[in-house]
Amino acid sequence: MRESEMANLIRFPMVKAKTGGLSRSTIWRLESKGFFPKRRVITTKIVVWDEAEVDEWVHNQNKGVGLVPGTRKADLIAQASLPRENSGVRE
Repeated sequence: MRESEMANLIRFPMVKAKTGGLSRSTIWRLESKGFFPKRRVITTKIVVWDEAEVDEWVHNQNKGVGLVPGTRKADLIAQASLPRENSGVRE
């Protein structure tokens, strides 16, 4: 890899910091389901992520775009978008 490409790759401690402290197993579970950017294997003991992809994922999570189904934030946004039932008040 060229040096310019290496500058954009980050290791797990930085990914964890950018994602608000998500654990390694949570990140890998999300990744396997297609909800998190794919890691790149450098050696058998070193994996990295593209910093721009992680930053975009964090930005989208903050905006509510592409949220992981079943998470509290995704559920709250889904509930807010449902049509509200009539509460029994007549107009």
